[in-house]
Amino acid sequence: MVFRDSFHCVVSRLCGVFGLVSGVLVVLLAGCTPDAASIQIQEENRRLQIRAIELEELLAVRDARVADVERRMENLSAEGGGPLRQVFKLDGIEILDFTGGVNLDGEPGDDGVSVYFQPVDRDGDVLKRGGEIHVKLLDNSAIGSPRVLGEAVINDPEQIRRVWYGKFWTNHFKVTVPFHPNAGVAPGQEVDVYVSFLDRATGRDFTARTAVRVRGVLGE
Repeated sequence: MVFRDSFHCVVSRLCGVFGLVSGVLVVLLAGCTPDAASIQIQEENRRLQIRAIELEELLAVRDARVADVERRMENLSAEGGGPLRQVFKLDGIEILDFTGGVNLDGEPGDDGVSVYFQPVDRDGDVLKRGGEIHVKLLDNSAIGSPRVLGEAVINDPEQIRRVWYGKFWTNHFKVTVPFHPNAGVAPGQEVDVYVSFLDRATGRDFTARTAVRVRGVLGE
């Protein structure tokens, strides 16, 4: 690897400096007594030798770490007979139970829905992935005539990063979708939540849906 070759180069150059430093010090210290000049040269050589040993030890530690990482990657690649990327393949999205109505203005009634969901692999383990999020809130009470109550589309990478929560006990996206003005959501009304997540790495689109009951907003 590049950094490994760089360290070898640094150590080799440092060792080559020994002779040069010795010669320079002899010239600079020509006015000193032979004993004083000799002692200073020996001390400088000793300092450089110690530094070279320290660099060699550091390089050995890094080489060991690189070898360990390479070994682990080979083991993961061999697992299941597939390539490494298959181990971390996105398989779907799951909407969490935290999803529900949210009060955004402090007045009586919910003003929208906070949607929590996770990208997961085939074993149900959470994966942090970049993508495009599309959340739609629908009223399906009238058969054949769904009514859109609210909608949010997030496709900017920086916005995607801001709606991901990956701290202690949290590994999910959270998207708050306000109801459209005058949506007229009735108290206790059931709202269908549809989530679409387009995985940028593979171009696959994953969807999930759930239903929540919210407290109605005031007015129509």
